[in-house]
Amino acid sequence: SFSLISDPSLASYNHLLGIFYKPGHKGSFYTLKWMARDPVWHLYLQCLDTKDIEQAYRVHELLGVGENWRLLGNDLQQNIYYARFFSLLCMMENIDVVLKWYRDLVPSVYYPSSNIMRDLLQALDTDNRLDLIPQIWKDIKQLGHANRQKLVEDLLTLMAREKQNQEVQESFAECALDIKKMYDTGDRGKVIMSWTATSLSDLISVLLAAQRRQDAWEVLKLFKTHNRVPSEELLNKFLTCITESGEVNHAVELVQISAGFCLPETPKLIQRVQQEFQLSEQQKNILSDLEIQTFNSD
Repeated sequence: SFSLISDPSLASYNHLLGIFYKPGHKGSFYTLKWMARDPVWHLYLQCLDTKDIEQAYRVHELLGVGENWRLLGNDLQQNIYYARFFSLLCMMENIDVVLKWYRDLVPSVYYPSSNIMRDLLQALDTDNRLDLIPQIWKDIKQLGHANRQKLVEDLLTLMAREKQNQEVQESFAECALDIKKMYDTGDRGKVIMSWTATSLSDLISVLLAAQRRQDAWEVLKLFKTHNRVPSEELLNKFLTCITESGEVNHAVELVQISAGFCLPETPKLIQRVQQEFQLSEQQKNILSDLEIQTFNSD
């Protein structure tokens, strides 16, 4: 180790790094021709390559020495620097540290890209802090990334993956419905996202987990609207929720939806509805007709 006696430039610091980290060794810094006039984010490539968060902190600390801040370069280069720094934080630090830096830097100093926000979501997932997703979604909207499909789909998938406590599930449901608005309307001049079967399924799963069955039912209709096919797993999950609420009309309609998509699971859904609900004669006839149609289609 070494101590900083005077005010070193980043060029001298890079020289010292070159002494201790020889190229060609596993985990070592690769060589870069770096001069004091070059932007500091070049040095951050080395820290990112070796996943060395301590060196990254030292580089960042040196920006406060003398006029080293000038080495950040122009706006684009500054953005690259902070993107590298924050990506490394998300990769190496616990979520409390990541969030501290996030609050310090965003948006006063740095506007993260949608990919960096995906890194943040991964950090939340790693440290089991998915309850913060609705708060991060608000930031995503303010940062102008609410129409970034991969980012939005990541959000939906994380919220749908595991059952949370009821308070968190309710906040997830509100967040999911807000996301739905972005698909429905789209901001003027921005790319309009397109529904996929997975994103629709994730949205429904979030709503069902919060016992928002009517909202989930409205989303289910979007499969046909957007020419997407629901999975058998989703329809079975939906039928379980319908059974718990005793909504026999929805149960029969769910079977009709499955038959409309010619899903091979339809006969099993028919059998479940026949066993789990008290059906009227009309409803029995509807299911019998669907059984015949399904059999003939086979």
